[in-house]
Amino acid sequence: MTNQSWIKFGVSALALAVVGTLGMWAYNEAQRREVQRQVAALARDSTDRLRETLGLLSAGAEARPTLEAHFAALEDAVQATRRLDASVDPGLVSAATAYVTDVHALLRRAVALHAGRDAVRSEIGAINSHLRAAGTRSTDWISQALSLQQRLTSSFLDYRLAAGGLEKSLTSLRDTSQNLRSFVPPAAVIEAEQLSSAEKRVAELTAQLEPEIENAKRLPAG
Repeated sequence: MTNQSWIKFGVSALALAVVGTLGMWAYNEAQRREVQRQVAALARDSTDRLRETLGLLSAGAEARPTLEAHFAALEDAVQATRRLDASVDPGLVSAATAYVTDVHALLRRAVALHAGRDAVRSEIGAINSHLRAAGTRSTDWISQALSLQQRLTSSFLDYRLAAGGLEKSLTSLRDTSQNLRSFVPPAAVIEAEQLSSAEKRVAELTAQLEPEIENAKRLPAG
C-alpha cells in the first residue's frame, strides 16, 4: 500500500471515528432529554397532587376519597421513577426518585391524618351521646363512659402520630424539592412557602382538637 493509500485510509478511519462519536453523543443526548422529559412530567403530576392534598388538610371527611386517589396514583409514579435509566443522568434520577417518594409518603400520612381526625370526632360524638342519654349515673354508665374516654385517648394518639409523621414529610420535602429544583422548571416542584403553610395548618388542627377532647373527658358532676 502506497503512502497516499495509507493517508486515504487514515483519513477515512478518522472520519468514521468522528461520525461514530457524534452519533453516540447524539444518541446519549436524546436519551438524556427523554429522561428529563419523563422526570419533569412525573414531578409536575406529583406536585399537582401534593398541592391539592395540602389544600385539603382542613377539609372534612368528604375529602378522603380524593386523598386516597392521589395516594394510589403516586404509587405508580414511584414505580415509574425506579424504571428510569439512572446511567443517563444519575443526579437527575436520584433527585426525582427522592422527591416523588417523599410526596408519596406525605400523601399516605395525609390520609392517616384525616382518618385519625375523623376517628377522634366520632369518639367525641359517642361520648356526648352517652352523656345526653344518661338517666342516672349508675356503675354501668360510668364504666361505659370511662371506656369511651379510653377509646378517645387511643384515637387521639393515632392522630398525633399521623400529624407527627406528616410534619416529618414536610421537613423532608424541603430538601428533596430543593435538590430537584435544579433539574426541572420551578413550577414542577412544590414551593417552600406552601410547605410552611401546611405545617401551620397541621398545628392549628391539633390545637382545635385538644380542648374538645378535654371537654369530652370531663364527666358531669352528680
